[in-house]
Amino acid sequence: MEPTFNLLSFFIIVGTFLGFTLGCILLFIKARRNSSNLLLGALVFVFTLFLTPGFLFCFGLLHHVPQLTLAHVFSGFLIGPLTYLYVSACTEKDFSMRPARWAHFLPFLLDLLYNLPRYADTAGVRYQQFVSSIAGAGDPPFETMVVFKALHASIYYIFSVLLVRRYKKHIISSTSYIDNVYHRWLLFFCSVLLLPIVVVLVFVLSGFQVASVSYVMFGFFFFIFAIYLSALLKPEIFHTFPNPIPINDDQQRKKQKYENSSLKEAQKERFVNNLIRFMETERPYLQPELTLAQLADNLKIPAHYLSQIINEKLGHNFLDFINGYRVKDAKTKLANPHFNHMTILAIAYEVGFNSKTAFYSAFKKQTGHTPTHFRKSMTFQEKQAV
Repeated sequence: MEPTFNLLSFFIIVGTFLGFTLGCILLFIKARRNSSNLLLGALVFVFTLFLTPGFLFCFGLLHHVPQLTLAHVFSGFLIGPLTYLYVSACTEKDFSMRPARWAHFLPFLLDLLYNLPRYADTAGVRYQQFVSSIAGAGDPPFETMVVFKALHASIYYIFSVLLVRRYKKHIISSTSYIDNVYHRWLLFFCSVLLLPIVVVLVFVLSGFQVASVSYVMFGFFFFIFAIYLSALLKPEIFHTFPNPIPINDDQQRKKQKYENSSLKEAQKERFVNNLIRFMETERPYLQPELTLAQLADNLKIPAHYLSQIINEKLGHNFLDFINGYRVKDAKTKLANPHFNHMTILAIAYEVGFNSKTAFYSAFKKQTGHTPTHFRKSMTFQEKQAV
């Protein structure tokens, strides 16, 4: 089978080039080097390795390096663990590759050992096997492994999404702002694990034609391209994520269950009174990046006690509690004719919000109306009164 150039070949060539350059940037540029970027760079290289045999075949070079025809061995069982560990590195404070985390790579090692006999084949045999596979000649053991790798990826997809949800809950309970750029990026990133599942569906529906599996290369190309584009448009996602989850967060939650709290009712009431007095006099909610820990430090009480009284006595999580004061302040200004010269966005920033989206979302949640509608209704009432 002679190399041909078509749309798939174009995506393979461009994807391999982008993947190689992006992987080098993430792994070897010192300014970008941190745990999350190292894992992301490794994952990009895995994608690139999957594309490499097709890249070399397009240029008629694969027969010179037939060892790379087994590149899929290095990709199938690595995608899930690397994705999950990348999400962990982004969302956990002081992330490290402790020994237990290396166990995620055990299926990859077993797969590698299983395929070692195939490396004993001559270069010509390996090349012909690759050509036969893209021509549609099925291989039952390969078909079985595709299914196993898809199931493996789906399990890691679930774990990764649960970790992203845990990160968002942590932000809601401990900070007064949410930047959805990070949360949405991680959800998008996890979606790469859906690719093997889609491939299996195509694989089965096509009657187990191995050639159909090659179209996962389209998915890998678009994912590499999306990461490349994100690096240009949203460079902040390649730096440290805001408010990561402390390593001992789970242990703290177990020890600090509200029903086991040592706080007495009288103490709760005193803390609540001090909190409300502080909020109304010092107005800490005007700080856009106020955190639970900062507020607790100002009140001289442990952060978990503060979280408890906000949840139990006031019936809010930390984010909604702080935004309640911000919205109340914004309503006062929107209803006051002396602030008519200020735009709604300017008022949002003045009361502590750091984005228009966050302000509109919180305002509607608290009042049932948008800030624009609220200001217009106040203006109308004022004219009616006159």
